[in-house]
Amino acid sequence: MDEKGLASFLDLGNSLRRGDENSIGEKEHGTKVFFSSRKIEVITVKDEKKYHAVMNEPS
Repeated sequence: MDEKGLASFLDLGNSLRRGDENSIGEKEHGTKVFFSSRKIEVITVKDEKKYHAVMNEPS
């Protein structure tokens, strides 16, 4: 995922799949389970560019 996808991943209700009848996870609630964690770290690569995000105490 790129920067926009990463922002969507970490934001409640901000789905890039909204309206796509062929995909699951439209509401983006699955990733929110992690908000009870002490730390979330995401590293992803798209088009050979690396994206890294860290959330401490994400609740």
